[in-house]
Amino acid sequence: MNNNQLLKLRELSIGYSPKETPLPQIRNSSDAYRLLKELFEPNSLGLNEQFVVLYMNRANRVIGGLKAFKGGISATVVDHRIIFATALKVLASGIVIAHNHPSGNLDASEEDLKLTKKIKEAGELLDVRLIDHLILGIKDDYSSFIEKGWL
Repeated sequence: MNNNQLLKLRELSIGYSPKETPLPQIRNSSDAYRLLKELFEPNSLGLNEQFVVLYMNRANRVIGGLKAFKGGISATVVDHRIIFATALKVLASGIVIAHNHPSGNLDASEEDLKLTKKIKEAGELLDVRLIDHLILGIKDDYSSFIEKGWL
């Protein structure tokens, strides 16, 4: 292969421009819930599962949120690669994940526990800490994996 046949590579560029307003801080599950519920479509909480993510800096100040996935009545597909691609892009040190149960049941399913473990382990490899996982009900209620001892 001569020099004329070499492929030109495209240069990748990654950027982040934070707003200059003070960032809210997550101190407990109640703080996380207050911010997370703004990312959910309130009229769909009893209709289909939604999965959202909050991204935090080292001081647990919220960099931003992502309406990540939307599914059916009893499940949604969650791709941890998208969660962590976003975390790496915004240089997040921690995340809080949340999903709703259209049934209103605030208990974690076996699938919820497995997914949480998978996300926690992936985060450990990337030095992005899973701070909590919340399950939202159809009323103004939630459960926290940390508070329940599930995480």
